[in-house]
Amino acid sequence: MNLSSTVTSIREVIHGLFFQFLQWFHSLAAVSNHPISSALEQFTEKRSEKEKAYGEEDLSKGNKHDHHHHHHHHDHDCSEHAVTLLDGSMGSQLRLDGMPQDELFRQIWSSRAIVDTSLHKLVKQAHLRYLQAGSKVLSTNSYAVQPRYYRAAYPDDWKAKMSEHAECAAKLCREALTEWDGEDKKNVKVYGSIGPICESHRPDLTRAFLKEHGPEYIKEHYAITGKALVRGGADVLLLETLNCWEEAKLGVEALSDLGVPLVVSFEGGLRTDSLQPQTHLAPAMAREVLAAKKAGAPICTLGFNCAPPEFILQCLTNIRATEGLSEEIKEAGIDIAVYANCNDREAAHSGGFKVSSDDSTKIEARSDLVDEKYAGYVDFVNKFIELGATFVGGCCGCSHEGIENIRRGLKSHLN
Repeated sequence: MNLSSTVTSIREVIHGLFFQFLQWFHSLAAVSNHPISSALEQFTEKRSEKEKAYGEEDLSKGNKHDHHHHHHHHDHDCSEHAVTLLDGSMGSQLRLDGMPQDELFRQIWSSRAIVDTSLHKLVKQAHLRYLQAGSKVLSTNSYAVQPRYYRAAYPDDWKAKMSEHAECAAKLCREALTEWDGEDKKNVKVYGSIGPICESHRPDLTRAFLKEHGPEYIKEHYAITGKALVRGGADVLLLETLNCWEEAKLGVEALSDLGVPLVVSFEGGLRTDSLQPQTHLAPAMAREVLAAKKAGAPICTLGFNCAPPEFILQCLTNIRATEGLSEEIKEAGIDIAVYANCNDREAAHSGGFKVSSDDSTKIEARSDLVDEKYAGYVDFVNKFIELGATFVGGCCGCSHEGIENIRRGLKSHLN
């Protein structure tokens, strides 16, 4: 080891120790909104820049190593090479394409397009647009198939409706892939989307829901949706926008014996019951996922989604700054997926989101992310990849045009 690399190593160790101290201090200060939070954010940004300067060579070496490293996954597993392009929003796209925003929409959101067979063409059209944009993963239009919404909309037979609609969503995804004339269709995976069990961006309501109904009720409904998605043709099951580890744990327990890999993706703000973002919790969430994987759960990917890209960048930076954690994740054969929210929604999410009262007509995309061919968001995606993301795409507010611009703007090799 030469003098230059020794100095660099020492400098990185000092940075790591200081950053872990700040994380610890921040976790104490978060309760009282102490100004250390802004200091942490400034340090995080500087650290990220230093990692970019010092670590680019190591990262590229790591990518090359990954290409030859064989992980023991399920037969239908997620790719562990280069970068794989996810799709974007289904709900936003369907609204733009003409899905009715009526009373039923306010109850079951994007599943509204599953109810009427006349709208199935819109669902397939959205999937086809993502394929044409370069997506190698299609997420089923089943995010809103969950017991709280469905019990209100279908009080007499909500379980049957959940099963029917989830299976239909997977079949429509498969049909779109079959009809696509692209050369690379054999490498496209169908991810069965399973949204939060109670409500998005509401860990407070989720914990109350878990307490009211108990774990077996939760696992039963996760299993209803998961089994239906697999019957319909899902290769992988995607637990997304998870509010807390308690919710994730029950989902993993319910779905681990269905014969397909699992993606465990948390809402990228990692909000607590205060509804304020707590991104310093990202390493703890990663360790929970690692422990579940080691205990036998078929987890192939850890994800962060549906939060502003700034929050998700902090999550990834905090994981990278935790000594040995990135290496543990890689050695466990776990990929990292990131797909941020491109809409201006933080006020709605930190103020107490509810799908039934949310005015979807007032949702606006963030111009700093989507203007000039999504240039702002593409910059974030490249930063996500520098910090270890191997699956990237968009969530709410990211259309097929966003995915196409990500594909064009990535600095990394795409699968």
